[in-house]
Amino acid sequence: MPVPGGVDDGQGYKAKPRDLVTAGVTPDEIQAMLDRRAPLGFTPQLWIACVQGLRAALANAQLDDADVRIHDTSARFFSDQYKPFPRTLT
Repeated sequence: MPVPGGVDDGQGYKAKPRDLVTAGVTPDEIQAMLDRRAPLGFTPQLWIACVQGLRAALANAQLDDADVRIHDTSARFFSDQYKPFPRTLT
């Protein structure tokens, strides 16, 4: 299956199917990320459950506001320059 949307690193490198295999990412996960339905590492269903769990925990703690952010290589397919995505299998 081709990589949906021709995912690239912003510097001209386009991900190939073997890149997805190396990263352990499926084309469906890439599409969900591109559609902003779920960050990488989550299925849309798991992401919904995560958000619902977070909302329940905030309500249980009687907090009505929070600033929660995901920032890691799982949040973006290609990470920042200080942590480049591998371009070879070696």
